[in-house]
Amino acid sequence: MSVADSTLVHCPACQAVLPVPTSQLGKKIRCGKCNEIFQSPAPAALVEDDNPFAIPSTASATEEDTPRPRPRSPEAKKGLGMPVIIGAAVLAVIVLGGAAFGIRYALKDKEPVKTAEGTNKQKEQPKPREKEKPKEKELVLGPDGKMADATLERVKGSTVYIRTIMDNGVGMGTGFFAAGPGLVVTNAHVIGQTEEKIEKVKEIQVVLNSGQNDERAFVSKLLKADRGLDLALLKVDIPNNAPPLLEVIDSFKLKETQTVYIFGFPGGERLGRTISVNMSTISSFRREQEVSWIQVAGGMHPGNSGGPVTDAYGRVVGVCRAIIRGTPINMAIPGDSVHNFFHNAGELIPKTEK
Repeated sequence: MSVADSTLVHCPACQAVLPVPTSQLGKKIRCGKCNEIFQSPAPAALVEDDNPFAIPSTASATEEDTPRPRPRSPEAKKGLGMPVIIGAAVLAVIVLGGAAFGIRYALKDKEPVKTAEGTNKQKEQPKPREKEKPKEKELVLGPDGKMADATLERVKGSTVYIRTIMDNGVGMGTGFFAAGPGLVVTNAHVIGQTEEKIEKVKEIQVVLNSGQNDERAFVSKLLKADRGLDLALLKVDIPNNAPPLLEVIDSFKLKETQTVYIFGFPGGERLGRTISVNMSTISSFRREQEVSWIQVAGGMHPGNSGGPVTDAYGRVVGVCRAIIRGTPINMAIPGDSVHNFFHNAGELIPKTEK
């Protein structure tokens, strides 16, 4: 007998669902699970229903008051067996599980993908901020195209009178602040050192604001002298109000006939200790073997030695060095040579960040 010709009956003892053949309905049967013998319900009248999952009513009825059902086709007699119900349940679980997996997968695609590269980037420490480069000073000229008044006063304040006390007398000259705090550049011969000889020096004095009411004098220390270049580097300790440092530039930025300004103390103390400023022009750029010179058309006198020669912006283009008496031919050490002197000074000059 097929499963489709049976009816599901509940065991009154263990509540197990048992498929009972239609011919056994209304008779005593044994439970296949608990072996309990019980009276199965009488067959109920069949009712036409479009619901394929409908279970016939188990209400008791006698043969006399229950009309005999009409014979049905084989397809209609077929009911839903236990395997079909279990299969439908399994299919429902599979469908629901697949739907849940699909939703989860779709949501996962929206999440940012963490790659090995991304993980490493997250672990990387933030780079320190680079130091901002100092802004370049704005180059300013006066309304007449010449050196501005503020620039003139700044260069004058950074130019100093140098008094060298030696065994055989007192030397005089000029210098200027450059390269580092408290550092003064001048000629080597101003402090008694030439290619021929070195004088014994007792004291080198650096005078700020010479001839002014706020004049200040300091004893300096000789750090380095180059008798071949005729340059020297002095160090003074200034407790407060130190003059600004002058910028030194190379000669390739210059040209003939360019206007230059010569600062210094011509004549020394014989003519007074007040600074002088002369305008001149570049006549030529000379190179003799390993020595370079900037030739200017006058403006230098004894006492200007070691003083700055600047352009109209106050930048040092050379250092006063020599004159040919009776002519307007004056010589200055170019800024290139001054830079080489700074480089050879090594640790004597503090390194600055560019």
